[in-house]
Amino acid sequence: MNKGRRIAVLISMLIFLGALIFVAYELFQIREIRVAGCAALNEEQVETLSGLEYGQCIFFVDTGAVKKALAENPFVKPVSVRIEYPYSVVIEIEERTPAAYIDKNGIRLTIDKEAVLLSVDASPAGEVAPMVTGISADRFEVGQPLGEDAYKRQVFSDLLSALQGSGIDAVRFDLTYTSAVKLYTQAGFTIELGDASGLEAKLALAQGAMDEMTKQGKTGGIIDVATAVSAYYREN
Repeated sequence: MNKGRRIAVLISMLIFLGALIFVAYELFQIREIRVAGCAALNEEQVETLSGLEYGQCIFFVDTGAVKKALAENPFVKPVSVRIEYPYSVVIEIEERTPAAYIDKNGIRLTIDKEAVLLSVDASPAGEVAPMVTGISADRFEVGQPLGEDAYKRQVFSDLLSALQGSGIDAVRFDLTYTSAVKLYTQAGFTIELGDASGLEAKLALAQGAMDEMTKQGKTGGIIDVATAVSAYYREN
């Protein structure tokens, strides 16, 4: 092959490669962003938070960076970000919602079910429930879990889950000691749960005992269900 022909072949290959890259770039651009898990937020808000842009080459999408960008909003918990070739990005989120409140020297901290701090209100107004004591708020940052005790946060989360459907209207949780968890109810009863084992059974016992005490005209008192076998009532 003479020199001229080699140059021609090389130019042809470069043209072909350039055309291939162009076609690939055009084909693998982001043309669709799908968002799942929205409730209060809308999909457009989540798209904006993600930092993704239509027309961006899908090969250059950093899913980890997208999740990090989403998590900068304290009300968004990124679940997954995945690529669906040739042109789609699928985002799944959970929305964090207020679950309880902590009073920090007159400042109200609003937390979700995982004790992630959602907002700080320096001038709170009105009554809110449930209030929580026993979770450290010495240092706090919006969007981050409160306290350094991960087990205590788990107990808090488990307690919230167990309360759903229990019929018990709790106005305060005392998690100072995870071996001696206490609930204070709207009806005026204090429920001593002991540790965090068997919470659903303990709450069912407590609800039954409160119903019985109410029938007897009691408007408060202490119900001990720490054994998860029986409920024991005593006056305050």
